[in-house]
Amino acid sequence: MFHALANYLTDTADRAVSKDAVLANTNATLTSIHKEVLPVMHEVLKSKEFFKSDKINVLLHVGSGLGISTSDPTNVIKELIKFFKSVEHSGRALTALIESDFGSRVFHSTATAQEAAIMKTVSDITSATLYAIDLMYLVTIDSNTELPKKKLEDLNDGVSYFIGIVNVYKDNFDKHVVKLSKVAKVHIDKSAGAGLMDKLFANHGEMVALPMFNGFIHNPVYHVRMWLVDQDVSKLESLKQKKKLLETKLLELKMAGSGKHDERLSKQVTYYEDKVSDIENDIRDIEE
Repeated sequence: MFHALANYLTDTADRAVSKDAVLANTNATLTSIHKEVLPVMHEVLKSKEFFKSDKINVLLHVGSGLGISTSDPTNVIKELIKFFKSVEHSGRALTALIESDFGSRVFHSTATAQEAAIMKTVSDITSATLYAIDLMYLVTIDSNTELPKKKLEDLNDGVSYFIGIVNVYKDNFDKHVVKLSKVAKVHIDKSAGAGLMDKLFANHGEMVALPMFNGFIHNPVYHVRMWLVDQDVSKLESLKQKKKLLETKLLELKMAGSGKHDERLSKQVTYYEDKVSDIENDIRDIEE
């Protein structure tokens, strides 16, 4: 646990993080899961054309990385739905924990193991949420896409980071939140040995499983900087446009599957691709 927390605190700048910012990130993430991620995943499940894509092996790769033994990509979507539902269902317990146990203003240099574990958990779940719809869209992309080369690279590179996050949290997220409430309220000494700190954590509370590394750390579109709450929430707002993009693409695929081409739908796909690209370019300009 010490290595995961030390990596997180090292990879993110030591800035004051307020309880209000952590709560805002958490609530915005839970809202996005409920209103954007889960509904569009259910739409994907109903799309026969989606699962005929030449890139459907992307989902099978995700399934393999998550330890899902299946040759049916629909099962991977179902498991991802199960995961995001578990996060959503634990939302009230997570926000209550932040309210009760997170300091009003926390610096990384003085954070307790529990505060750092809460920040990392919220950051990880938010990053996975930000990437989830893009993962679905990656499967549908064809040569006609208007997405820039950089975006396509981000989509492909993000698969392994997404797997790394979900793999740790996918089983019993509710139990993870319960354990978070019992993590030691002792300060982290990054200069101390890992064995010594983990022993201290174990002696004063519960140990929790956390991803060893911070996925999307070099990608401002998916990476969460907890103190930049307005920017983080605006990233989640972009999921509304990504949901519309994927829904429109699914309609276009359905029409193509029946042997029809709808120019209006194609133009809408291009419109939403351009809109998403503009939003993400603004995010990069602000954070880089």
